[in-house]
Amino acid sequence: MTTPTTSTPPAPARVEFKPAIRQVAAAAGRALSEEQVIALDEDLNGRFFLDPETGAVSVATAAGPVLDAQAAIRAAVAGWPLAEAPAAEPLAAEPEYVTLKLSNSVGLRKASDPMIKIITGFQAAEAARTAAEVKTWPNPWRKGSENRTRQVMIQKFDPARADRFKKDAGL
Repeated sequence: MTTPTTSTPPAPARVEFKPAIRQVAAAAGRALSEEQVIALDEDLNGRFFLDPETGAVSVATAAGPVLDAQAAIRAAVAGWPLAEAPAAEPLAAEPEYVTLKLSNSVGLRKASDPMIKIITGFQAAEAARTAAEVKTWPNPWRKGSENRTRQVMIQKFDPARADRFKKDAGL
């Protein structure tokens, strides 16, 4: 004589809680080492069961209430230390003052001063004007028309032309 049996699915031998543990820990801002994740996974695997009506994974707690797996993980992770924020990159130190030269004057400006851009623009415009003017000057190294100021200016703005002028003057 055979007795009818009800078919209940066998409880799985093991449930993989590690991905859920990592996800819940990250969402809670907790720092768990791999060893802690493995230990919590083992602990939960020793206390879980499948609800025969819903098929949901539940975990028995020491205090008595039965929690769903996510709630049990949240309760366990809540006691772990908060994750430390990664060290921020140090900001580059901005110089407090910048030395600026415009024409024959030299001055200091705070590095954050918006006038620096304006003054730098003036410097670039003056350099372009001087470079264009230097191209029109005759050879200041030629005997009888030496001009030290123009020699320096040509050397600064057009070194190749200065070398050519020196060669023409026999220097």
